[in-house]
Amino acid sequence: MRINQEVMGQITEMHNDLGHQRSSQRPGFPVAWIGSVSDIYSLTSHPKPNEFGQVAQALIFTIVSQAATWVIGLIWPEMTKREDWQLFFPVPVAVAIALATVICTNHDTVHRVLRLIGVTRETSYPSEWYSAFAEYANCYIVLHFHDGRRLYGWPEELPSHPSGGHFIMDEGEWLVDDERFPVESGSVMLIPANDVRMVEFVEGELSDR
Repeated sequence: MRINQEVMGQITEMHNDLGHQRSSQRPGFPVAWIGSVSDIYSLTSHPKPNEFGQVAQALIFTIVSQAATWVIGLIWPEMTKREDWQLFFPVPVAVAIALATVICTNHDTVHRVLRLIGVTRETSYPSEWYSAFAEYANCYIVLHFHDGRRLYGWPEELPSHPSGGHFIMDEGEWLVDDERFPVESGSVMLIPANDVRMVEFVEGELSDR
């Protein structure tokens, strides 16, 4: 804990030093902070890291944004002649990097490539819960309740965690043995995740939504 506090203090000091430098010397720590922390974790299912993790990621995004800005300056040198080059241009660069990170995370892009070449068997999703629903995103599901009931339908919205939140189910049908009993037409059901014992994906019945 003492080591983490010392490292955190050093990073905070670096942050303060960066804040007093000229805008032409860095792409902007606040921009990187917005791109790396606020945007990413509000657009993905990953939990937000602690303060130390947020500062570390913001520093990484600052370096990446600086490198991207430098490369763009090499490709289009006329852009660097503008007085507002280092003041405003890093903003769209940081936003673009943040959005690219979000897309890669939500679509398992990087990990999919790494799995293909045998580097890892992991996914970019925070748990198997998200991985399963991403893999079978176009499937109808059957919710198996603790009391033995089964509900078939289309999941309009999913709980963020299997132990909390709610399923929003549309086109619901109660399954009793081999029979189906449709829920009242037009009804949308809010089902607590705590009531569900298991989720079954119906692969043979895909949705075009």
